[in-house]
Amino acid sequence: MNPADPPGASYDRPVWFWTAVSIVTLWLLGILVAALLTANPTTLNRAQLLASDAVVVGYVDSVAESGTATIETREILAGEGVPARFQLTHAGNFVNQGEEYLFPLQHDRDGIQITPAPERAETQWLVYPVHEQVLPTAKEILESQSEIPYP
Repeated sequence: MNPADPPGASYDRPVWFWTAVSIVTLWLLGILVAALLTANPTTLNRAQLLASDAVVVGYVDSVAESGTATIETREILAGEGVPARFQLTHAGNFVNQGEEYLFPLQHDRDGIQITPAPERAETQWLVYPVHEQVLPTAKEILESQSEIPYP
């Protein structure tokens, strides 16, 4: 309160001001919670999965300095001919030891490799960290076995 103010002057804000502040604060908290709970879901590349000879859930057992990763097969979602343990030469650059990933695979003369992603993908080698949304989505894509619904 300023000494020049008349006695009894008050600078309390009106009720409507505090109501508006409360509403805006709750709205911002709601937006923050929604962003934290839904941020960055994993998107699977449908074309890559359907072009694969096999799709497996694999545990990264080790990663060599050369970039070769040793994978332990945990579950085969599609295809066959995938051994219980195999190596991927390019995987060490984008997987972490001790974690599970969804690996779209192709057989070639050198063994097993990650199925290359279509041209429009940001990177050629796409693998997907396994979490609660990835496996049901992958199974749905693989069960449909339909053509890509868009160009």
